[in-house]
Amino acid sequence: MEKDRGFFKTVGAKVRHARDSARLTAAQLGSSLRPPVGHAAVTRWETGERRIPLDRLEQIAAITGHAVDYFLKLGADDAESDLDRELLAAFDAMRYASADDKRRLIEIMRALRRVELGR
Repeated sequence: MEKDRGFFKTVGAKVRHARDSARLTAAQLGSSLRPPVGHAAVTRWETGERRIPLDRLEQIAAITGHAVDYFLKLGADDAESDLDRELLAAFDAMRYASADDKRRLIEIMRALRRVELGR
C-alpha cells in the first residue's frame, strides 16, 4: 500500500509540474476538466492524497500538452527525483519572494551556470 502511495505522489507531482508549466492554477485546471472539479480535488491529486482517475489524467495530459506516458513513466531515469522535487519546492516558495530577491536568485543561478560551463 505504501508503494501505491509513492506512485500516486510521484504522478501527482508530475501533474503539478505540468500544470505550473502550462501556467494554470489548480482552479483553472479543475474547471477545464469535463465534468469540472474544484481546486481542492486537483490539489489532492497533486499531493497523492487521492488517486487520479485515468480519464482525468488523459484530460490533464491534453490540457497541459503532455503525453499520458509522461505522468506514468517511473523509474531510475525519472526526472522527478527527490532532488528535483526539492528544487521545484524551492522555486515554488520563491513565487512569493520580493522582486529584488528573485533578481538576486537569477543572478546567482547565472553565475553558477557560468562556473559549470567554465566561462
